[in-house]
Amino acid sequence: MRRRREIHGPGPHHRPRPHAVPPVRDRLVLRGQRRRRRGHPVHTPRRRPRRPVHRHLGLRRRDRRRSELRRRRPPAVRQPERRPGAAGAGTDRLAGVPPPVLPARRAPRGDPRRRPAAAAPDVPPRPRPRGGGRMRRSGAARHLNTEFVINDQAAGYPRRTVETTATPEELDELVGSGYLLLRGVLDRETAGVLAEAVLRLAEAEADRPEAESLPGDSIYIRSLLDKDPVFHPLLRFEPPLSIARTLLGPQVWIDLEARLNHAGRPGVSVPWHAHLPVIPDPVPALFSYPHQIHCLLYLDRITEREGALCLIPGSHSRGDLRIPLGDQSDRPGQVEIYFEPGDAVLIHANLWHRTVPSRADAGYRRLLLLGFVPSWVRSDVGRGVAAERPLTAELARGGDAETRELLGEFQW
Repeated sequence: MRRRREIHGPGPHHRPRPHAVPPVRDRLVLRGQRRRRRGHPVHTPRRRPRRPVHRHLGLRRRDRRRSELRRRRPPAVRQPERRPGAAGAGTDRLAGVPPPVLPARRAPRGDPRRRPAAAAPDVPPRPRPRGGGRMRRSGAARHLNTEFVINDQAAGYPRRTVETTATPEELDELVGSGYLLLRGVLDRETAGVLAEAVLRLAEAEADRPEAESLPGDSIYIRSLLDKDPVFHPLLRFEPPLSIARTLLGPQVWIDLEARLNHAGRPGVSVPWHAHLPVIPDPVPALFSYPHQIHCLLYLDRITEREGALCLIPGSHSRGDLRIPLGDQSDRPGQVEIYFEPGDAVLIHANLWHRTVPSRADAGYRRLLLLGFVPSWVRSDVGRGVAAERPLTAELARGGDAETRELLGEFQW
C-alpha cells in the first residue's frame, strides 16, 4: 500500500480536476461498483459483535466471577442528627437557608403493594421573619443578634444591633400564625403592683364623660405612660421589645393602654375584632402595610369564669375574612387561651380575636396592651381621658435618645 504524502497546498504538478471530487464515502461506493462490473470480488468487512455487558456489574460475562473487578458503590455518608436548637437545625430558615423541598414519590399505577404515605394537611408556607439585617446566634447564650444598617444619609448610615432571646421558631410562629404565647414574662409581685395602678386609674376616670367605659362592667384606659410613672419601666419590657425590633425594624415606639373588667359581672365580653381595620382587599401594589405587634400582658388569672381569649390563627393575612360587627359566635379553627398573672401573648395587630363572656363568679380581668409601632407611624391621641399633666414630656426631656424614640419622637 502506497503511503500518501502530506502536501500543504497544491504541488508543482497539481492539475485541477475538471469535475467536483465526491466525498470519501461516495468514492468507496463508486470503487466497489466498478470492481463488480469488472468481475472482481468485493470484500465487505463485517463488524465483530460486541460481547454483552452486564450493567449491574459493569463487567463482561467472563469477568463476572472476579470480585476485584466489580464496580463498587461509594459508601453512604451518615449525616449527624440535628437536635432541636443545634446549629443548622432551627437557624437555617432565619439565616436564609430554606430546608430542601423534595418532590413527592408516586406509586406506579396498578401496583397495590406500593402506596404513598399519608399526606400532611395542606398548610400554606409561612413567610420568613425579615428583620432586614444579618442574623446570627451567640455561642454563649441562647441569644439571636440582628445587625441593622439604617439608611439615614444625614446620620451617616448608623448601625444597630438587636439582641433577643426568642428562637427562630418562635419568630416564625409569630409571623406565620399571628400570635406567640409567652408564659411568666412578669413576676406575680410586679403584676400585682401594676394591677392596683390600673384599678386606681379606672376608679378615677369612671365618671368622666369622655371615658371609654360600660358603667359597672368594663373600662378602657389610654395613655398610661402619661398618667402614672409605675408604668415607665415597661418601655424596655423584654422580650417583647426585642422581638418587635427584630420583626418591625430597630426603630419602634410604644403605646401603653389598659382594659379592666369588673369582678362579679356576668356576660362581659368583647366580640370579634382586629386592631387594624384599614387594609383593603385586594391589597394595592404600593400599599404600605401597617404591621404592628401588640403585647397583651395579663395581670390577673383568667379561667373559664373570666372567659378565655379566642384567636383565629393566620387571620392577620386574610383579607377575605369579614365578620359582622358584634358577632361572638365560634369560628372554625379558633384557639382558646387562659392566663396566669404575668403571662403575655404577642399578636399581629390585624389578627382577629375576641373574649368569651364572663360568668357571675368571675374575678377582675385586668390587662395591659403594649403597642409596638414603627417610629414613622404617628401616634393616635384623641380618644379616652387625657392626662392632666402628661408625664412623657418630662420623661422625654430627661431621657436619652432611645427613650425619646420609644416615646414616639421621630424626625425624618
